[in-house]
This record gives sequence, structure tokens and C-alpha cells, in this order.
Amino acid sequence: MEVYIDDMLVKSKKAEDHVGHLKQSFDVLRQYGMKLNPTKCSFGVSAGKFLGYIMTQRGIEASPDQIKAIINIQSPRNIKEVQKLTGRVAALNRFISKSFDKCCPFYDVLWKNNDVLWTEKHEKALQDLKKYMASPPLLSKAKEHETLQLYLVVSATSVSAVLAREDDHQQLHVYYVSLWQRCLVGNEQQEVLQEKHDGECDNHSGGRSLAKKVLRLGYFWPTLKKDAETYVAKCDSCQRFTGLMHKPPEMLHPTLCPWPFMKWGMDIVGKLPVAPGQKVFMLALTNYFSKWIEVDSFTQVRDKEVTSFIWNNIICRFDIPSEIVCDNGSQFISDKTRRFCDKWNIKLCTSTPRYPQANG
Repeated sequence: MEVYIDDMLVKSKKAEDHVGHLKQSFDVLRQYGMKLNPTKCSFGVSAGKFLGYIMTQRGIEASPDQIKAIINIQSPRNIKEVQKLTGRVAALNRFISKSFDKCCPFYDVLWKNNDVLWTEKHEKALQDLKKYMASPPLLSKAKEHETLQLYLVVSATSVSAVLAREDDHQQLHVYYVSLWQRCLVGNEQQEVLQEKHDGECDNHSGGRSLAKKVLRLGYFWPTLKKDAETYVAKCDSCQRFTGLMHKPPEMLHPTLCPWPFMKWGMDIVGKLPVAPGQKVFMLALTNYFSKWIEVDSFTQVRDKEVTSFIWNNIICRFDIPSEIVCDNGSQFISDKTRRFCDKWNIKLCTSTPRYPQANG
């Protein structure tokens, strides 16, 4: 069984074993009170889509829709269309050998950050990419405790790698990756920092954020983080217009939580888009010690739902909490909720209406 968040895939090597595997899966779902949406279930198929990929007995294949999106794309006419192209390529990176070398002309347009000059070089790179994607490779799934091989290819613009495994004296590819970063020297470093910090489309971000922006563009040098901090500290506009703290300094007052599941924070999220069952609200409790979250969805959240949620999801699972922190919502401070908390000796702490940011 393969599970990712709310997607589940039950696989069997032999058709006669599949019903038994499904029964085991259904028993687990029934044990924990979980339900499946029949309209999204498919049974007895030899291949199916999972997390955007096509899973078959032969291996892992790229989604035909994603491949078609690249093959049918028109030659870009502006920066936004180049970004659309690179975004579609990124979705299939694991299937593209030496992807950065194939797409380097596209990234070069983005780095220059000016009007698109689409030359024969760029068009040839696009057509070569479409030709490659017309017959993408089939990837294999690695087995537990299996020894894998890693092959590296170094070019003038990138370092690419492929992860492979052996099966029946044949090498099968598991994953492609292209590591691409250009090392800048001299004046190039300052030019990039200036462009990404106080350029026409940028917002005078802080040093750490500036360094991350530069890395995302594919640039690097050993002192990048230090240089970004220094550049921001010397920026005249940042010094003149940055927000200043006018509060007097004082000692910090840490929130103490000596043991797990002693103290929880409670809040409601919504209205959200309508979910199955007309559920539009979410009630969440977060543990202060472990940051563990318990959450459920409701059509409406009244004191009845609050007390039931605390009983089923907190007390029955993690024992009686010592304290619950919440705002002044009517469902949290109602007589019924207070009587419930008093019955189980739970301290209900609410934030002041005047300053709700002090909640917790």
C-alpha cells in the first residue's frame, strides 16, 4: 500500500492476491472509522494515476496530460510565458535526463529579466525538448534494502545525476536530477544583489530573504549570505524607511509547558469552501509542547461540537489536559463549555478582547 496524505494506492503483484489485500486495507479503514469517496475509487485496474504519475506493472510513467502540455506549448513571447514553460518542465524533472542542460536557454531568459529575445537557439532547445518528451523514459521503483547506483554527469552549466538499480542483469533508472547553480565572481555578485534587492520589481527584502532569492535564481558564491546581510545593512532606503520598534525593552516571558499534551491552543478556521457534507468550518487544537495538531471539519461549530471534539480527540486519546487556550468565541465561553471544563478540571484561558494577539 502506498499512502500520501489523502491518496491511497493498493497494489498486488498477482491478481489472485488483490481481493485479500483490499480486504486487509478495508479492515484497517473500518477499524479507525475512515471512509472513502466512491466517486474517486477505482478497483481492479492494471494502471492508475497516483500523485500525478501513472503507476503500472512496468514501472512509473509520466502523466500524459503533463507531457501534452509541453508538446503543445507555443513559443514564448514574454517573461510570463517563459515561466509557464519552465514550470511545466519542473513538474516532470524526474523524467528528464540532464534537464538543466536541455532548458538552460529558457532559464537564461529569466535570469536576464528583460524582454524576451526568442532566437533560433531558444527555438531549437524547445523543439529538442518536445522531441524528448514524445517518448519519456520509464522509471523503476526502488525496493527496500536494495543497493542503488548513482551516475554523475558534469557539464559547463550543471551537474546532473541519475539513480539506477539492477534487475535481471539490466539497469533501470529510478530518478533523474539536475543540480544547477552558477558561481558568480567579482562585480557580478553586487549586480545580482542590487537587482534582486532594489530593482524595479523587488521590495527591499531582508538579508536572509535576499540570499534565498539569489539561490532560487540559480546563482551562488561562498559568502552569499554574509554579502546579502552586508548589502541590506548599507541600503540607504532601508535605513530611512524601515519599521522601528518603539516599545521599551523588557525581560522575555516564556510560555512554559512542562510535559506533552498538558496545554492546548484551540481555534476555529472558516468559512472554507464547501466540502462533502456541507462542511465549511474547521476546529483545531494544537499542543504547545509537541506542536501536534488535532483537527476536524463541521457544518457549524457550537458548544456541542466543541465539547464533543475535546472529549473524543483530546481526552480519549491524550488524557485530560491541564489547560486550553482560546479566544472569546461564544462556543468557547458558553456555560455548557465551561461546565464541561470544570467537570474535568480543565483550566479554560481566554485572550483579552482588547488585545487578541495575546492568545496563548
